[in-house]
Amino acid sequence: MIAHYFPPGTSSGTMRTVKFAKYLPECNWQPVILTMQPSAHHPQRLDPSLLEEVSPQLKVYRTPVWMLDRSLAKAKKRVLGLFSMAAKESISTVETAAGGERRQRPAALDHIRDWLQFPDDYGGWLLPALWRGYQVMKSERIDLIYSTAPSPVTHMIALILKRWARCPWVADFRDPWECLFPESVYLEGRHPWRQQAEVAMAEKVVRAADLVIANTPRLRTAFRGRFPGLAAGKFVTIPNGFDPEDFRRLPPGTSGTGKFTIAHTGTFFTTLRSPDEVLRAIQDLVNDGKINPAILCVKLVGCGTYTGPSAPYLQVVPRVSHDESLRIVAQSDVLLLLQQSAKYLLQVPAKTYEYIAARKWILAVTPEGATRDIVANLPNGVVVTPDKPEELKSAILKLYRMYLEGQLYPVPWDHDDLNRFSRRQQTHILSSYFDRLVR
Repeated sequence: MIAHYFPPGTSSGTMRTVKFAKYLPECNWQPVILTMQPSAHHPQRLDPSLLEEVSPQLKVYRTPVWMLDRSLAKAKKRVLGLFSMAAKESISTVETAAGGERRQRPAALDHIRDWLQFPDDYGGWLLPALWRGYQVMKSERIDLIYSTAPSPVTHMIALILKRWARCPWVADFRDPWECLFPESVYLEGRHPWRQQAEVAMAEKVVRAADLVIANTPRLRTAFRGRFPGLAAGKFVTIPNGFDPEDFRRLPPGTSGTGKFTIAHTGTFFTTLRSPDEVLRAIQDLVNDGKINPAILCVKLVGCGTYTGPSAPYLQVVPRVSHDESLRIVAQSDVLLLLQQSAKYLLQVPAKTYEYIAARKWILAVTPEGATRDIVANLPNGVVVTPDKPEELKSAILKLYRMYLEGQLYPVPWDHDDLNRFSRRQQTHILSSYFDRLVR
């Protein structure tokens, strides 16, 4: 199992690999992990408590990452400091066709750095992982390769190892590989040659993999449309999920503070996922006297920037451990799910499934897409279209009045959803694909 994030490294996709590795032995598969050394991650992306999720019997091979782009960036900074005038001359300017405006064109050093990050920021993991992966393939007598992305470099590693070992390979896409789906592209400004090379690599990965897993039905459909010449059965869906074991020690409850508590956990992205419109809607309701701020608590747990109004009822909590995040979720009344950008049409935030497991009301601000598909069909889901302030205020006010009237609990929930998104059940489905491939 090749994964660039594995405990203590933490991201929204870490738990998918961890839980698959936890339950695969029940299916007669013994996982072996190939991942990066913790030092390759930003310190804020480390959660040592996640190591408790990893069985002592699980074999984990960690490799260094060659951060050549970072070394180059530091060298560039030193050069610019010493030769500022020369550095300015290394940047050419061109006039645009419209209006005679001028823009800066990156120097050659920036192009080199961009290529060193191919296909992503962790491109420097490719060679160390290949060397160690080749050794592991021989020593562990690996029967099948599973790679999960992002980061897409994991699929490049798996592609080469598959050709060396000539064994089946399963490519798991937790998110779309941007370059394959124009509707999902939100990282602009890359060099055209590099973009073309990334598209060629992504196509090679999809064609070479024996099975491609998408984590939403919409993403699976998008893959089939993008590769009409490949067998439809090559593309399957295994959504993200939750581990019921994580919630047995966190029984459903309320905040215990006597306040109507709304919480969001996770990262914000300025133009893609933001709490601003929710905070403005709540502030309007407070100003209009429709919500009593003395019995209101809004918690934003995680990181990222936002420009919404501050208020006494707003609590901003820095990044916390996974266990603490689940505790906050369990002690809230309404859980916010923010997926406002159309760039996320094919994606569902991983937290969605833990929200479902918590059996709380879910208020999702999202357009048409994979997230809306799920939440709109939940008995405890409320969906609002982005940039519809009156619709949003109406939804918040309805939940608030239910709280005042004692109608917020018990929260309706669907037992089938809890089974469908169980990590254990999903792992058994995954293992059935593994069995088929090795046969």
